[in-house]
Amino acid sequence: MDIRRFVDLTGSVPDDPMDEMVLACALDAQADLIVNGDHYLLALGEYRGIPIITVRDLLGRLVADQGA
Repeated sequence: MDIRRFVDLTGSVPDDPMDEMVLACALDAQADLIVNGDHYLLALGEYRGIPIITVRDLLGRLVADQGA
């Protein structure tokens, strides 16, 4: 049996409700990170403990991890 969780994200991104699909996917996938260039999502900074960062920030993290 397939049991799905439904989370009401309405109003999470009031300036661009279509972005709520990205948040829903990240929650469903139990993502560790959201990498996105959308300024409305980036303005959130994080959503339910999932950081929202730019590609540039991701690349910076990858370079830093390689140097460690």
